[in-house]
Amino acid sequence: MRALLLTALAAAGCWTSTPPAAAPASPPTHAAPSGPVPRVRWIDNWLEAFDLPAVAADGARVVFAQREDDGGRGNPNLALVVEGRDGTVLERRVVMSPDEADTLFDASGMKPELRERIAGANQWLARLHATHDLRPLSLLDTHNDPQGGVAGGTARGQGLHVEWVPSRLVIRHEAKVVVDTPTPASWFAPDRPTCDGCPPCSNPAYLAAAHADAERRVVLLTISYSGTDLCWEPNSQHHVVSW
Repeated sequence: MRALLLTALAAAGCWTSTPPAAAPASPPTHAAPSGPVPRVRWIDNWLEAFDLPAVAADGARVVFAQREDDGGRGNPNLALVVEGRDGTVLERRVVMSPDEADTLFDASGMKPELRERIAGANQWLARLHATHDLRPLSLLDTHNDPQGGVAGGTARGQGLHVEWVPSRLVIRHEAKVVVDTPTPASWFAPDRPTCDGCPPCSNPAYLAAAHADAERRVVLLTISYSGTDLCWEPNSQHHVVSW
């Protein structure tokens, strides 16, 4: 009886069978990284980073090299840092600190431990590149006055105009304001006492460099500080800014 009812419904055009389920789509293939693989090298008793800073193809993170100024010693040193778009540090790998310089190389060159550290850092960078397809950021044309005693600076390129004054950071893209934010107090170096009756040690901040990828809406700012032989400048800071 049920078979007769289904036959009648089908004949009347009031019933259709459920179509077979569609085959699952093939998983997307992971495109090979298109940019150069960032690398660390030891050149003339100094650690150099190549093709950094860089941004992931999806714009989610920025990788850059960080150095300590190390005052009068000026020892070679390098750390590799990964930050998210909001400036949060996601990973940090120290290749060599300033205090390790005397134990990791000498007049004859690199010692085995430093060679191993550089190899490990390059393997780490290669994995990041394979996973995130790192693209080098472009260096913008920066204007500043390190000896002027006034914080700030400007940078231009890729249709971007970065303007940093002591109180505010403004970034325009194609004349449209995309970032307008107060300067965090942490960007400045507080004055430090020197000796009784002496003026305080002051290190005015300035915009030392700006790297950017306008397509991925991200800028990496390098904030540095003026100093003297009696008032060494603090380490430079790097800040990821996105919109």
